[in-house]
Amino acid sequence: MGGYGDPDQLLKSAFEPVAGQGLVEEVCRQLSAAVLDGHLKPGDRVVEATIAKQLGVSRAPVREAARMLAQHGLLRQEPRRGFFVASLSLRDVSDVFDLRKCLIGHAVAQACQQPNMTVMADLQGFLKAMAAGDAVSAGANLVSDEVTFGRYLVALGNNRRAVEAYDQASLLLPLLASDVEAPAVSAVKLAGSFNRILKLIMRRDEARALKEIDEMLAVRRNAFMEAAADDAWQDSDTGAQTIDEVA
Repeated sequence: MGGYGDPDQLLKSAFEPVAGQGLVEEVCRQLSAAVLDGHLKPGDRVVEATIAKQLGVSRAPVREAARMLAQHGLLRQEPRRGFFVASLSLRDVSDVFDLRKCLIGHAVAQACQQPNMTVMADLQGFLKAMAAGDAVSAGANLVSDEVTFGRYLVALGNNRRAVEAYDQASLLLPLLASDVEAPAVSAVKLAGSFNRILKLIMRRDEARALKEIDEMLAVRRNAFMEAAADDAWQDSDTGAQTIDEVA
């Protein structure tokens, strides 16, 4: 998986020079964006010298940013070889969706009691814009919409730490989308599903809201799992696994 090629050519549009203030954070942002946008693909080596040159910085902040992303699972570090973009397993797919389900479910239960009304208004604006978009979104766009919607739901619960945990858990989803070809879904249909959930929360119908969320997440989780299985992914610890073994 992955390749080398000419690093300058591969990454010339992925990075831009950064200023000294907040250097590591900005390098981290651009490096993660390069991965999630597909400039760096699963299995690719992170060439620190090339990235540092394009950013106009030394290798030290690039290395520190790579360490931070390795802690979040976006990269992996190999002794004496450096950093590589993570190649995800079926277990990773299952774990990411399970954690998101827990965080969203807890937040929605809280929101049905006392929602954050500022977040509620922002969420309504997001859904209106989404419904007015293209009839069919590309896989990466749909993943972005789903991640954003889930983040709004978690934010409705008024728990900042939960939002941080959700952001970390969701960091791998765009990488999943770039590594497998999940089925396309109507953006308008997806927005309608999101709106039904929001209306149930506004009515404080916790049971039905959680049921809708469980069904929605199950559909998308299964789509990713099936696409990943078709790509013959393997679990890094136990070898090839089927969907049934990790479901």
